[in-house]
Amino acid sequence: MFRREKQTKRDFSSISVYRRRDAFWLIRSVQTTDGLWMAAPNQVAPMLPLDVERGRLGTAILDVLAEATPVVRHPSRDEWKAIREDALRPLMQQAKVRSWRSFESFSKLVTVRREGSHFHIEAWRKDAPKVGAWEPDMATLLDLTSPTAVELGTAVAERFA
Repeated sequence: MFRREKQTKRDFSSISVYRRRDAFWLIRSVQTTDGLWMAAPNQVAPMLPLDVERGRLGTAILDVLAEATPVVRHPSRDEWKAIREDALRPLMQQAKVRSWRSFESFSKLVTVRREGSHFHIEAWRKDAPKVGAWEPDMATLLDLTSPTAVELGTAVAERFA
């Protein structure tokens, strides 16, 4: 009999790129053992000006995605609120907002997921019936293999249009 070890790291990573009024925000994610994504704890998000060159945007995204995403224990139902607040608090302080809802209220969102050399890029739109919820915009899906920094930055920027 073989004993199966729990995997704690794979060669994949994910970020949420928010376009706010002030800048592009690159927010790293972690994945739980049940497969749900959440903001990585204790992070300071790289910020880039809205007029950044596409190659520089792509390079910053590639830098964040270069490190494999840790797989973390899935929180129990009563742990979620505290874990989410702990993960988002440094970002809210960095943005100088009082709530995550305020951070997202005038934002647009694109996620970039990397598995090996494959990149999945997807824009999200706010789900009007559910306050604070986002849903994927299926018309914006794009898969790239080994993109250059310019290709990746351009693809992400175009999803905000």
